[in-house]
Amino acid sequence: MNKIKESRVKTGMNRKEAAQLLEMPYRTLENWENDVNYPAPYIERLIIKEFDEYTPVDTKARNIVTNGYGVDIDFDVAVNFMDDEIREELNENLVPCTEQNFFDEYCKAHETKYDEEWELAKENPCY
Repeated sequence: MNKIKESRVKTGMNRKEAAQLLEMPYRTLENWENDVNYPAPYIERLIIKEFDEYTPVDTKARNIVTNGYGVDIDFDVAVNFMDDEIREELNENLVPCTEQNFFDEYCKAHETKYDEEWELAKENPCY
């Protein structure tokens, strides 16, 4: 299989989506993938690199954090379950920070305030 086509197929994109991502004519990509004509070697490398670095939009949207037990939690869902007062206080004091750092600090602050482990910090969180 053609290297460009093989790389594109791994992303799960169809040709139209790939051409839009690369901001190039569909027909040019089609011709390159079908070996009708060929891009310069450096162009081929750049396209393959672009495909290798591609992350689908639905994956980008999910910011996953991991609790102390190794359970993956959707950060956006976790934020909705946070105590407003603790969240706002951390937001003022920690920004900028990673979602993971914010989540970890929230877990500690919740335990301090309520003297109990936060539900999403547990081994088997229920939400």
